[in-house]
Amino acid sequence: MNVDQVKLEAFLGKMIGYMTGSTICCSIWLGDELGLYRELAGSGPRTANSVAAKTGCNARLVREWLDAQAAGGLVAYDPAADTYEFSPEAALALADDGSPVFVARAMNALGSMYLDMQKVAAAFRGNGALSWSEHNPCLFCGTEWFFRTGYRAYLTTQWIPALEGVETKLRAGAHVADIGCGHGASVVVMASTYPNSTFCGFDFHARFNGKPLRELPLRPSDYVRRQVRVAVFCYEGPRPLIDQLGPEMLMFSSDYPHAEGIARPIPS
Repeated sequence: MNVDQVKLEAFLGKMIGYMTGSTICCSIWLGDELGLYRELAGSGPRTANSVAAKTGCNARLVREWLDAQAAGGLVAYDPAADTYEFSPEAALALADDGSPVFVARAMNALGSMYLDMQKVAAAFRGNGALSWSEHNPCLFCGTEWFFRTGYRAYLTTQWIPALEGVETKLRAGAHVADIGCGHGASVVVMASTYPNSTFCGFDFHARFNGKPLRELPLRPSDYVRRQVRVAVFCYEGPRPLIDQLGPEMLMFSSDYPHAEGIARPIPS
């Protein structure tokens, strides 16, 4: 076999680059998970010990993490002062989870690929099936955060307004089903922007259940009071419901022609 040494070295250089990138992604996940990026953001030059003390992490490991960040070009290192500094641009991408360019938490998706290696190998050896719901939960978190920042920045400010007639319907009041909603990032954004509409997010496995409720800006009971009205049957008095819920929660309805309704509800 004839091997071109120059091509071999170039290929190995490419492979080392892939391995380095994967390692840096793991360190980015760690920096977000431990709050290291948030501690560095906007705080000027910092020593490794000060970052470790503020985050409650091991000083030796924090220094090694910071050295890796500096080697990867994510953090600036001053050898004379032995300090590390985070640029404003890096902070937007890695520390500020409200930024439209925040990507640090999306590294969870990459982590799930390694956590699921044996499942993927088994799928290759078997019938090729691996359900989305069978993946490690890190995949769901990473997928949410990969798209979430864009949803918050652009979904209701640019994307929906660009669809002819859609925003008008949503502001007036519409019923929307978000199929395959994941953790509900898009549902929460739309529900907050278009309060007259009703949004329902659906996904096909239980790991997603309940997540959107923790992300809503209002309490669930506040949404119920804003979106729901109740009616008494014709043979019931409204006083118990008024006392329990308040008069603003009641509305008139006869439920006609169902059995509990009546043909002439108002005269009756």
